[in-house]
Amino acid sequence: MADVINQVAYKSKKYTLTRHGSAVAVLLSLEEWNIMEKLLEKREDQEDIQDTGIALKNHSGKRGLSLKVMKKKLCI
Repeated sequence: MADVINQVAYKSKKYTLTRHGSAVAVLLSLEEWNIMEKLLEKREDQEDIQDTGIALKNHSGKRGLSLKVMKKKLCI
């Protein structure tokens, strides 16, 4: 196992772990994981910005709810 971990950590080798022939996990370096995590966060941020733009466009010219009414609807 130590040899596999060294290959992943120092040689950027990746392994797909399987159970009964089906992939269940991936073993990759922490550096690669950090890159993937940043890319995923960036994509989520872009989706949030897009959703906000759509919501603002759909809400344009409409009157919103007061805080008092919103609290009542949410039972706060």
